Amino acid sequence: MWTLTIGPDRRPTAICRFAAEKKFVESPRKAAGYWGTVGKCDIPYWTLKNMLEHINATHEIDYIMLSGDFINHFDWSYTVDEHVATLRNLSSL
Repeated sequence: MWTLTIGPDRRPTAICRFAAEKKFVESPRKAAGYWGTVGKCDIPYWTLKNMLEHINATHEIDYIMLSGDFINHFDWSYTVDEHVATLRNLSSL
């Protein structure tokens, strides 16, 4: 899960959820930008949504296959219903 903050340069930045404790990192050494960053965090939902909208608008393709790492890593804390809801949400994009 990502949260938006305003960085010192007055630009929006995103901060990823902090590992197992589900805390937010309050003062990261290098905050992710609005669209995400290379590192240990997954991309924000809006990056995936925007990417798929762009692909749909600029390419003639019939389908996109989602494969891999798109469910959060709190395996012990989400329910089957939450897992299915995430799959349905991503499939609806």
